[in-house]
Amino acid sequence: MSEIEKKWRAEKLWMGTLAVGMVLGAAAFGIISLFGHTHEFRRTWEPAWGLLITSFEFFVLCGAGLAAAASGVYLVGGERIGNLCRRMTTLSVLGFAIGLGLVIIELTQPTRLSMASVLGPSFYKALLIDLFWFAATLGALFTLDVQLRRNNVIAVAALGLCVVFLSLAGIFQMGEVLAQFGKPAKWLSTPAFIHYFIAAMLSGAALVTLILFLGKKFGNLHPTKDYLFILQPLRKWSIALLGLYAVAMVVIFFGHVSGQSVGHHSVSPFLFAGPLAFNFWGMQIVVGLLLPMMFLAPRAVSIERLGLVAGLILTGQFFRSYDMITAGQLETFHTEAFFLVNQDLVVIMPCLPKTLVVVGTICFFLFTMTLFEKIKPWNEPGKKEKYREKG
Repeated sequence: MSEIEKKWRAEKLWMGTLAVGMVLGAAAFGIISLFGHTHEFRRTWEPAWGLLITSFEFFVLCGAGLAAAASGVYLVGGERIGNLCRRMTTLSVLGFAIGLGLVIIELTQPTRLSMASVLGPSFYKALLIDLFWFAATLGALFTLDVQLRRNNVIAVAALGLCVVFLSLAGIFQMGEVLAQFGKPAKWLSTPAFIHYFIAAMLSGAALVTLILFLGKKFGNLHPTKDYLFILQPLRKWSIALLGLYAVAMVVIFFGHVSGQSVGHHSVSPFLFAGPLAFNFWGMQIVVGLLLPMMFLAPRAVSIERLGLVAGLILTGQFFRSYDMITAGQLETFHTEAFFLVNQDLVVIMPCLPKTLVVVGTICFFLFTMTLFEKIKPWNEPGKKEKYREKG
């Protein structure tokens, strides 16, 4: 079998799998729209926050990280890699749109509609403030794209960080919106802000690598010409961020600083040996931290290995959000005796329709990234380059 046939077969399998995921997600969205969904604690009437709020935070952090990464990559590569940076700002908008769409699904499902109608002006005030933060974020993102086209290095660097801080403000303000339903977002504390900032930067670095990987696998990348020179900086930056991430987890979890976000109790017992232990140790620590550090240790870099690292990091970051959000609510629920069996919750499991919606949105995001590289690769020569080549 020739290389072209292998590439075509891999491409069909990849795109087909993503298409199936999107179809299942669309069908699940229809079910949720009509009938609602249960929650992580299996109480349909209990407004517990779980998988959809996790996905909202995950995609917003991905959008923020892409904006920051666009600034960083531009500082390294300059104008010759400007198309890649603009591609990242486009995908950043998509990340924000998906994140906000998921939180809309969560807040407008049938089991919440009657609650929202009686929440009063405080709910709408909190919501309007949050919409302001995200509108400002999108405005800064648009300005970043403009400054990338103008090759304004200082403005690009400042705007990348501006997008991150504005999006974090939007996430924390969303906690005020959720609190109007009677269940405050206890996982959003002052120490958590630093954790969220590191998570955004780490997700952005991983997504840059993923774009390059998809470009080589399904697009038109030429290694020595287009991206090889930024792989080593991406590797070093990822190692530094993973180190900071590890330190933040030691401080927040092992140092019991997280107790500030859940009243008088720490969330650590629920993560270390409780119902979230597999998520924490298996997905967050091993998959999201230790394995990436192991694969990044060799100095020699390859886009395939870095692409694998990107997938591991993003998986770990998704479970980081889920663990923080779920554990932040367990302090309240563990006091209700009928939920307990030998000091543990009976079950913590998102319902199937909600899970499929999240899977569908992740497939849609990856499908769009791949389609961009297939239809219009970021390294495709623009008009100026074509004219320059013609002399």
